[in-house]
Parts: sequence; structure tokens; C-alpha cells
Amino acid sequence: MTKSLKEQVVTGAFWNGIERFGTAFFLFVSNLVLARLLSPDDFGCIGMLMVFISISEAIADGGFGAALVQKKQVSRLDYSTIFIWNILVSFFLYGVLFLCAPLIAVFYNIDSLAFILRIQGVILLFNGLCIVQRSMLQKNLMFKKLAKVNVTATIGGTVLGIFCAFIGWGIWSLVVKFLFTALMTTVILWIGSKWKPVIRFSKESFRTLFGFGGFMFLTSITNSIYQNVISLVIGKSLSSATLGYFTQARKLEDVPRQTISSIITNVTFPAFSQLQNDNARVYAALRKTVALLGFVNISFSVLLMIVAKPLIVFLLSEKWVQCVPYFQVICLYGVGMGFIDLYQSVFKGLGRSNYLFYTGLLRKSIGVILILLGAQWGMKGILFGYVVGQFIGIVIVSIPIKRIINYGLLRQASDIIKSALPSLFAGLATFILHQYVEIHNNLISLVVQGSCFLTLLLLITVVFRVQGGMIIKDLIIGKSEFSLIKKSKNKII
Repeated sequence: MTKSLKEQVVTGAFWNGIERFGTAFFLFVSNLVLARLLSPDDFGCIGMLMVFISISEAIADGGFGAALVQKKQVSRLDYSTIFIWNILVSFFLYGVLFLCAPLIAVFYNIDSLAFILRIQGVILLFNGLCIVQRSMLQKNLMFKKLAKVNVTATIGGTVLGIFCAFIGWGIWSLVVKFLFTALMTTVILWIGSKWKPVIRFSKESFRTLFGFGGFMFLTSITNSIYQNVISLVIGKSLSSATLGYFTQARKLEDVPRQTISSIITNVTFPAFSQLQNDNARVYAALRKTVALLGFVNISFSVLLMIVAKPLIVFLLSEKWVQCVPYFQVICLYGVGMGFIDLYQSVFKGLGRSNYLFYTGLLRKSIGVILILLGAQWGMKGILFGYVVGQFIGIVIVSIPIKRIINYGLLRQASDIIKSALPSLFAGLATFILHQYVEIHNNLISLVVQGSCFLTLLLLITVVFRVQGGMIIKDLIIGKSEFSLIKKSKNKII
């Protein structure tokens, strides 16, 4: 990796972190306020509709955004071709949702969903207008500019959504929040972009980008279906309130998992793309990233599982206490998702979108089957299938990594286990100690358990010099930069 690329990766990681933590913070705050003002049914109804909107967004993107990032030399004609394609597909999909809205309302047996879906579906049109601009910023590692756009739009949507909830708009406050955030993002990206589309469509450009983007397209669709099938099953077989509890639990878990893994994978994807012809350096980079991601992601997940009840009751109030077990299970699910996201960034960065698609199709098919089978035993069965399918998925995505860069399954398992052991020991000790100290105040319980866990984790990390922790220490004291790879091709980090 050249010095300039190192600097770009470090800067990109910093600003991507600003974006992720900034947007996560405001989404977290708005979620706390809205959860106290709205009911589980409100969140459940929006969750039902997001199943169809998310799948439509995946189809509209078509994998071409990632294809533009991955392609080394992108022409003006390439950008214009994808822009025209995205616009046409977005309008078509919105039309489909508009016409099918009454059928979706009948499926859930909630009449009001039809009109809500027709309004909320406008998000597809906004997102279709700015896919190219977003891809251009990612390709050039301009995460500072992207961070400003996303944080600004999130703040605007959050403030307006909370205001609408205060004046009694109910479920419509959530709709307004999503719509205004998408609108602001599109407007700001268009105003700040020097690129302007040319009304030209090239079959050759489309065909070339589809060679990579085609698998990304199929992967995106299967991923969206898999992520939303559990909401579909819960909403149909149980109730909107149960789906509301599950949706709220998943939102809370998204704060640490999505933020941490997204910072790392969003930066490593373009970095791996520029190293796609040097497997030795990719190998070294991946092992270092596994150590860092594993240590941070697993530690946060274990901590959240321990403090789940006092955290949710303190933040959301007693009316949300039923989502505690859902939250703990989703945290367990999130541990596996972090590594899957990372390995997927390797596939994308090295241009192996075929591996991305085939492994994704297999693991998601297994996951969907397990969720559907589990539905026969109610919510517990659904969650069991959800988690088991995820850990089977880790094994599935690990196999091609061995073939691509000779990073074997045993070596991967060893690196992941080493990352997990400190937090597992600290979590077990904290859980045992808590059994002997009964605390009734939720805030005090949250602080005591959290402090105990973090103290034990720090001691274990320092005494045994855990690699992920040492990387963080060096970053904090400025001893080294997170460059992913050292200059030596032979030294494994």
C-alpha cells in the first residue's frame, strides 16, 4: 500500500466514523423520544412496510453503485448510464408498490397500511436520484463530504420526526422522518456535486458494469429478503405489537454493530479494491482487521447482552420490557454479522462478486428455511432459527476466503476465538457477580454492571496483550496509524 493510499484509508476511516457515530447518535436519540411517544403497534406497522420498501431499494440499486466503486477507470458515460437506469427502475418499482399497496394491506389485515405505503414509498424516488453521487464519493474515499451530507440529513429528519410526534401525528411522524431525511440527502448531494448527468445510455457500459454489478444485484436482493423475512413472518403470524418489540430491539442493537462494522468495512472495501492484485497484503490486512473488529464488536455485543434489561427499561420505559430477550438474541446475531460484513467487503474489493452471491444465496436460503421452520414454535422458534442460521452463515462465507487468499478456516477460527475470549471471560464474571448483588434501580444497575465488565475487559486485555486491544491502544496514544498493512509483504500482522 502506498503512503498516499494509507493516508486516504486513515482519513476515510476517521470521517466514516464521524458519519456513522453522528447519524447513529441522532437516530438513537430520536428513537428514544419516539419510543416514549409512540406505541409498539406504530413501530410494528412501519416495520411491516419496510419489508417491501427495503426489497425495492435493493432492486433499484441493482449492485451498480458497488460496481462503480470497484471499477478502476470509470467514464462519464458509465455514470450517466447507471443514473438513467436507476431512475427508470426506481419509478417502475414505486409504481408497483403504489398498485400493490391495497393487497399488502389485506395481507396484514390492516387497512390503513395501503395509504401509508403509497406515501412512504416516495423514498425510492429520492434514493434513485443520488446513487451515482454517493458512489462517486465512496470511490474517491471522500468520506468527509459524505459524512457531512448524511449527518446533516439525519439531523433534519430526526428533528422534524420528533416534532411531528409531539404534536400527535402518531405513525405519520415516522413516515415524515424517513421521507425528509431521504429528501435532504438527495438535495444536498445534487447541490454539492460537480457531476451532472448526460442523457446518454450505453449498452456496452451497462454490460461491463453488470458483469460485476449483476452478482451484486442478486446479492443485494437476497440479502434484503433475508433481512426482512423475519419481520414478514412475525408481522403475519404473530402481531404488529410483537413486530414492534422486535423492530425496536433490532434498532438498539444496530447502534454498536452497524456503526463499528460499517466504519471498518466501508473503508476496507475501496482499500481492498486497490490491492486486488496483491493477495499477500490483503491477507495481512484481513487478519489485522479481524482482530480489531472481533475485539470491538464482540465486546460491545457481550456488554449489551449483560445490561439488556436495565438499559431498555431506563431508555425506553417499562412498556418496552418485553423486547429484552429479543434484544439479547439480536446481539448474538450481530456478532456473526460483523464478520460476514467484513468477508463480503473482501469479495467485493477483489472483484469476486460471484462468491459474494453464491455464499449469500446459500446462507440466506438456509436462514430463511430455519426461520420458517421455527415459526411453528412461535417467537422463540423464530429467534432460534434466526441465530443458528447466522452462525452457519459464518462458516459458509469463510470457505472461499481460504481459496482466494489462503486464509484457512482453522486460522480464521483461531483469530476470531482470540478476539472473543477476553469479552467472554469478562462477561461471564460480571454475570456471576451480579447474581450475588441485587440492584433495583435500573440506572445504578446499568452503571455497575457496565463498569464491572469494562474493568475486567481492560485488565484481561492489558495482562494478556490482546491484539485487538493493543491496536486500539496504539491508535489512542498515536503510536501507530491504522494502515491495515505494513510495508513488508511477508509479515503477518
